[in-house]
Amino acid sequence: FLIIFIYLIFKMMPLGKMKAMEQLQKELRELQIDPLATLGVTVGEVKKGDVFHWQITMLGPQDTPYAGGLFFLTADFPDDYPNSKPEVRFTNKIYHLNVNEKNGHVCISTLNNWKKGTTMSEVLSLIFALFYKENPDDAYDNQKVNLFKNDRAKFDANVREWTKKYAPLNE
Repeated sequence: FLIIFIYLIFKMMPLGKMKAMEQLQKELRELQIDPLATLGVTVGEVKKGDVFHWQITMLGPQDTPYAGGLFFLTADFPDDYPNSKPEVRFTNKIYHLNVNEKNGHVCISTLNNWKKGTTMSEVLSLIFALFYKENPDDAYDNQKVNLFKNDRAKFDANVREWTKKYAPLNE
């Protein structure tokens, strides 16, 4: 009976969504054994069996002002992934030029100019790289850009304060 039920679900699922599901399952498996894990990036389903919604964690790298932080992100995928981009956002607050303070959306060119064939491994690598190199040309907040350019010590102090307050590793 269970086999028939599963068959009927797949039979009723649109072909595009089924292809997206297969692609996401493949990418999720690869990411769970990928070297990104050695950087402190882990990936999993928000709800077991739902590959269209991922929970991502990133450890703030030790040699950055984000050190000591545990950052949570979600990725929500459209039914026609990888033809269309996922929505990726931080769920805890982060003081960053390229992250929208209100909704956590991440501003990277790969997401803004999505190309079919882009993988989540690439996206997550680029997001992780933002801990090391913020991009003032793709920033959300001009006040942060001014502080970043004119008083980097104060900017970094704000990053450390927000990391301690909103993304503490030991809590």
